[in-house]
Amino acid sequence: MDARGVSVGEKRTREVREVQAARQRYEQALQEGGVISRKSVSEGFEDSRQKTFQEFVEFLGSVGCENVREASGADVIAFVQGWWLVSHRGNFRTQAPGSSEKVASVSAVKGVITQIAKSYSMLGVCDDQNPAKTEAVRSYREGYRVMLREQGVREKRAKIMPEEKVTALVEYLNGEVRWAQGTVKCCAAMDRAIVLYLWETWARWSKTVREEPSAEIRVSGSGGENTFLWAAGLLHHEMEVCGHAAGSEFLFRPLNKQRNGFGTTALSAGAMNRRVQRHLQRAGLFEGETLHSFRRSAVQHAAELENYNVARLMELGRWKSRAAFRVYVEEIAGEFARGSL
Repeated sequence: MDARGVSVGEKRTREVREVQAARQRYEQALQEGGVISRKSVSEGFEDSRQKTFQEFVEFLGSVGCENVREASGADVIAFVQGWWLVSHRGNFRTQAPGSSEKVASVSAVKGVITQIAKSYSMLGVCDDQNPAKTEAVRSYREGYRVMLREQGVREKRAKIMPEEKVTALVEYLNGEVRWAQGTVKCCAAMDRAIVLYLWETWARWSKTVREEPSAEIRVSGSGGENTFLWAAGLLHHEMEVCGHAAGSEFLFRPLNKQRNGFGTTALSAGAMNRRVQRHLQRAGLFEGETLHSFRRSAVQHAAELENYNVARLMELGRWKSRAAFRVYVEEIAGEFARGSL
């Protein structure tokens, strides 16, 4: 009996050790996986997301909800309205006409809700159980937008630019490519391709088809002169002539530290924005446009080409929400059929 007892004890001890080792391995893998997952978003967004979700968790605890997975859409609304808006009031910059009081912008409220929703997604909560993605929260977010509009607050949108300005910018860059030499010539060819890419891709960057081996982005150009496919081909040619490897992953890449070649990473949106704005300024065309100006302008231009067919435009741009699509065509909303938006 004693011998059997000792044997059983050793077996159980071994099982306990194995379970503990497995748990430690799981925790380590989860921690390492979390570090990798956070690389999918910018460092600034991740820091802000963690801070916001920590505030939300503390709020839930203060109202008796100890398990974040048991939170509801009503909890999210209560947190934003009664806690977040109050505690962050000193950071608000939006001001209604005729009022000295500053309020949170629509994008700020949307950002908080998005951060909470993202946090739940990272916890493995599916969309239909995500409290920040409930119909109640969507209604609150849209209602907040309407409330500010009724108070006279106008949302700032990226400046719309006509097709003629894009054409003029491309012609300016054509001249830069003709007269430049070496790496400078490659940069000019890259920036020309960037401008045409921004103009011809109606889908948002976040809506690329990531399930495929490479993200599929549709372009409207045919490949003729002054189209993206034409510019991309010439960029590849200029890279080869100058002895710069074209790269297998990214078409648009930043200069290396020596500024005599190109790195292996993708050109950031911030760098892309600065380069395009610099060319607009040098060409005497700049009026406050940003990268998003190209997207909104291209969609509005596409609306004219597609005879203001909402279903067709939403399919091309991969929109699921008419409210999100409406933001892109706000200035020309009257051109669409009544009720289509």
